[in-house]
Amino acid sequence: MDMILLAFCYLVSCFIVTCIMIQFMDERYHRTCQNRLVYIWLGVGNTVFMTILNLMGIPFLNLSAWMVLAGIGTGVLYYENSRKGIKRIAECEALLIVITFTEAFGVLLVKWILQAAKAQPENPVMEACLEVTVSKVIVLFVYFTAIRGLVRKHPATHGKLQKTTCFVIFIYSFVNMLVTIQGLSHDLNNGIFAVNMCGIVLVDLYLLYFIKHTDEKKAYDMKVQAMEQQAVLQQSYYKRLEEIDLGHRRYAHDLKNCMVSIAALAADGGNEEILSLLGDMEVELDTLTGKRYTSNPILNAILWEKSVLAKRQGVQMDIAAEENPGWACIAGKDLIVMAGNLLDNAIEAARQCAHGSVHAALHAQEHFLVMEVENTCLRPPAVKDGDKHSTPASTKPDAGNHGFGIANVRDTAQKYGGLLYIEQNGERFTAILTIAKSCLASTALH
Repeated sequence: MDMILLAFCYLVSCFIVTCIMIQFMDERYHRTCQNRLVYIWLGVGNTVFMTILNLMGIPFLNLSAWMVLAGIGTGVLYYENSRKGIKRIAECEALLIVITFTEAFGVLLVKWILQAAKAQPENPVMEACLEVTVSKVIVLFVYFTAIRGLVRKHPATHGKLQKTTCFVIFIYSFVNMLVTIQGLSHDLNNGIFAVNMCGIVLVDLYLLYFIKHTDEKKAYDMKVQAMEQQAVLQQSYYKRLEEIDLGHRRYAHDLKNCMVSIAALAADGGNEEILSLLGDMEVELDTLTGKRYTSNPILNAILWEKSVLAKRQGVQMDIAAEENPGWACIAGKDLIVMAGNLLDNAIEAARQCAHGSVHAALHAQEHFLVMEVENTCLRPPAVKDGDKHSTPASTKPDAGNHGFGIANVRDTAQKYGGLLYIEQNGERFTAILTIAKSCLASTALH
């Protein structure tokens, strides 16, 4: 009976480590095989095989087998374009070493608690089961709350509620383990306690996976909201272009009538009326034709459209743009997202000031394209001290539907190896977008 309980504990232990390794590789790399069942059955086989090795009681053989199997699995079943096979294998081996040291800490912790509580179990098998389960609880929480956040490709989005839930689960599990230790010291039913300990570990694994999926769902929801905001921005921009096109056609239609009116006024000697009419026509023509800032037609249209918007909002806006062919390597929709969001945010913030102003500059340094937007604002944005890459909180009345502009700019810039730097100084807010020319060349090839 004792061997069955020990085998069951080892089975749970190997299952936990296998799940962590597969989770790690799934988040870091890509699967070479599309059949999901292959990975399920290999995970089951690995768990059973390692359980048998654990029962042999040779720690060195156990660790060596884990290293070999992890190396083969990473090298054959996964790939990553940016990481060579040796680097991928080294990352997995490093994780195994961390898990091994964490398990060792758990075993030492159990021995210390047993010694402090003077509650040494008479059955060595139950002591081994206790060491396995406590060490695995610690491994689970170390991985899901610390290691995973450091090694995953995308930053974790754990909120306070999720962190608090993880902490409560850990405390509950630890207290339950102490109760188990107390029960073992009184030589109660060992089978019930062994099953209870393994149940704690499995429930912890399930709950932590549930929190993980909640985290991922939150990240996907934020991404969907950002994409929706981006779609609204693009739709608004294209609608504005349609209005401009309609304005062109209307102006061409009315031009003939204006010429007839000018001829009639000239015949009657109405020079002042003619000058006034020509002045009105010039203003309207400037509004329709716009100003040429760059040779890139899409970027030029964005700058012109935003300058018209700023003028209508009562915001003084000046634009300094240098000619550079590098902007042509960026897709039009991405230019709309980056330049459109930065300028919209700047105009919106400046509009709320008594003498709002926006300064936009586009220039090139030796290896970078730079887009800089500076504006006045009523109060400093919510930027944490020393964090120049954080996203400022939206100050718009309906902030629930906003606040994704900066996130969209940053995500889009990353496609081209770009970085967004934001800074506030009193009532001045500055956003600087830099894009490496070398990344533009590689992006254009793809």
